[in-house]
Amino acid sequence: MKKLITTCIGLAVLVPLAFAEPPEGKGNNKDQTPDLGPVQVYAQGTPIGRYLGAVLADGDRQSVQSAAVWLLSDMGYVFTVDLAPPYRFLHQSNEIYFSEPHCEGKVWANAQGLSWTAGVGTVVAAPDGWPVYAYYSLRGQGPVQGVVWSNFSDTGNIGCNSDSEPHMSEVYELFPNDPAITGVPDLAPAGPYVLGPPE
Repeated sequence: MKKLITTCIGLAVLVPLAFAEPPEGKGNNKDQTPDLGPVQVYAQGTPIGRYLGAVLADGDRQSVQSAAVWLLSDMGYVFTVDLAPPYRFLHQSNEIYFSEPHCEGKVWANAQGLSWTAGVGTVVAAPDGWPVYAYYSLRGQGPVQGVVWSNFSDTGNIGCNSDSEPHMSEVYELFPNDPAITGVPDLAPAGPYVLGPPE
């Protein structure tokens, strides 16, 4: 059995949907992320994704923002986990938007909130309290101009909020996560998450 390499990269902090870009993304200097070669991240001995690099603090590419790392699923979707307690699986969207009142219709993410520079698409966790655990969006779909009628938030005005005056916004459509499509589990694997050599 291959020896797993445990890693601790500081303290985990809550990161909203607006992440820094993954390694080799636009505006990111890949030379600042150590090249670890073909490295996997494991949960209880089972590989959950290929390591891409640390999530870096926006505006300060030299420093690690938290224990968060970018992973690539076998299906080519980018997602994040924390390599330190509490071993958070999928960074969370604190707010999602809807094309109809009362949090119905198409589900959207703010166009500035997701990174489309690597992989087929991105998988993120939904806000706390929303019945769908995770969503994915496709890298190539591009943003659209949508009329936002309502939102669901787990901060500020918690819950479903219908706008008195709907507004236009640039958004990406989200779809409920399907592990058969994304290769990303719908339930968080039990930690710890550790780095190790590929199988």
